[in-house]
Amino acid sequence: MVACHRQKCNWTEDSSNVIDIDYDIWLVNGDPASKHLNPFEHQFSFEMHDVFEIYAIFTVLYIPTIIVWVYAYKQQVHLLTKMVTVCIGSEFVGVIFNFLHVLIFSFNGIGATWLKFLGNFLGIFSECLFMLVLLGIARGWAITHLKLQAKRQIFCFWGIYTALNAIFFIVSLVSTLFTQQF
Repeated sequence: MVACHRQKCNWTEDSSNVIDIDYDIWLVNGDPASKHLNPFEHQFSFEMHDVFEIYAIFTVLYIPTIIVWVYAYKQQVHLLTKMVTVCIGSEFVGVIFNFLHVLIFSFNGIGATWLKFLGNFLGIFSECLFMLVLLGIARGWAITHLKLQAKRQIFCFWGIYTALNAIFFIVSLVSTLFTQQF
């Protein structure tokens, strides 16, 4: 399909036979005609198989977790329970966003990358806040002390942890966006 012919091992342009070709390349995992067998694995590479099912299971598992946690939250209102509530809520919303991205991706092969990035951001935010909760509990906060002890050490360690997570997230975001453009 090249508009050239070979003359003595040199390629020269042959503009007398101009052919316009319209094509569409669709690369999928397996036979493109067999997408009805499992539509949630058809668009995904091998290492991403079953990711739809994983997000679906976690979405379903988070619902009773949130119901139980809201009941516990109403029984005892404390800063610790508020922080854990924000952790659980943001992680749940992040899982839902990633689930929606994977669901859209399974049908069109593109997905909604802004949902993926927002879901990953909420997951990282939740993990960082949960790390602060764990550091506070490790220092005896809300168990043996009502006030947080060694605030400087806790917030220094947590700040470094959060900053590194933010840097890794931004590097991942930039590298993903950069590779998608080229």
